[in-house]
Amino acid sequence: MEYLVQTVAEKTAILPSPNTTKLTAPGRKKRLIIVSSNCQTGGLSAALQACFPEDRIIPLPLPASEDSETMADFISKLENADIWVSLREREWAENFGFKARPCLKFHRVPSIDFRAFHPDLCYARSVVDGKFTTDNYNSAIAAWAYNNGLETKDTAMLFNRDTYLRLGYFHLWEHSLQELRTAFNACGLDFPRYILAVKRNGLFMHSINHPTVHAIEELAKSLAAKMGAPPSLLQRDLKLGDSLISGAVWPLYPEIADHYSLPGGCYDWKLRGLWRQGLDAYLDHAFRAYESQQIPRNGLEILNRDGTLLTKVLGPLASNSR
Repeated sequence: MEYLVQTVAEKTAILPSPNTTKLTAPGRKKRLIIVSSNCQTGGLSAALQACFPEDRIIPLPLPASEDSETMADFISKLENADIWVSLREREWAENFGFKARPCLKFHRVPSIDFRAFHPDLCYARSVVDGKFTTDNYNSAIAAWAYNNGLETKDTAMLFNRDTYLRLGYFHLWEHSLQELRTAFNACGLDFPRYILAVKRNGLFMHSINHPTVHAIEELAKSLAAKMGAPPSLLQRDLKLGDSLISGAVWPLYPEIADHYSLPGGCYDWKLRGLWRQGLDAYLDHAFRAYESQQIPRNGLEILNRDGTLLTKVLGPLASNSR
């Protein structure tokens, strides 16, 4: 039976606001710092506020470029900034009419993406209408099994060490590390310090693109150091709440946890604010969700995956499980 849990804290989860009552140092102008990123915008803003309590930090998520009205409002809010921290290049805003003042300081920040902990997580959409699945996150193994007519009890048997080994799930660390290193280098940030800091806490991702609060804090501290914060800041615990844990949380499969010598491996999913505990509960939820969207068997397009490899590995295993 599916077990659903949603705590009061999760329903009302918000980022705590750091203390900003400290007076501005004599002779120092209070700066307006605007932070524009993706789902990391809120956490990064809160972390930077903790780093620079004398300044005013405003989170301003990046809008969709095709929405002219929202873009115009976004550009107007940038005009008074002293510092703009952005996932996008400054030229991107200038292409939409932003005229940066000469004194504006711009700092680009990377998105924290890391696939090695959650190699089975993928995106999928219906081949009938092209719409993405209602749960943005999908299991590639489960989606393949649904496409190939397997029942949930047979699909559960595909989740094992041998399957993961054959699919290459244990060989993504170096590739994930290099992608993150490239993103940090493009932003002029100290990647060796960052990765050493986040690795000390073990698992630093809730999913392939949702970092834990510790990972966001370390990103903010790396950025703050570049913005002139004292070196002592790098050793501080900013003591922030984890805003992204209120969203989707993909499990660290036990076999993946063992491979990286990490504790806490499980098959417990959090999707749309509710926990699905155990493989049976998750697979029942996923298959029902596909059916409720009227996606027929063989009607899922599994994105960013080698379909040939999935069939080569899972096909014989599926035949044996029937």
